Amino acid sequence: LSIRKLKEKVNEIKNELDKEEQKIITYSKNFTLSLSNYCQNQCGYCFYNYRIAKETGEKNVVLIEDEKIDLITKNAAQYGCTEALLMSGE
Repeated sequence: LSIRKLKEKVNEIKNELDKEEQKIITYSKNFTLSLSNYCQNQCGYCFYNYRIAKETGEKNVVLIEDEKIDLITKNAAQYGCTEALLMSGE
């Protein structure tokens, strides 16, 4: 899908709405699930850079434990989150 065709499609959908509906902004509640806090790359700005000390004192891990994943997702569900962004280092 080209940018031009994408813009055309967005305008087509937008034109199907009345003026008040066009002003509505929607969002979903989501959370980030970092499966690992380790990355072999050395980007100076990135939390996943294994050479950057973590403020929390956490050790670098290749993959978090299943129990921690369960805890994080249950906490997110309690706050009404319906989507998760899965993150990890390389």
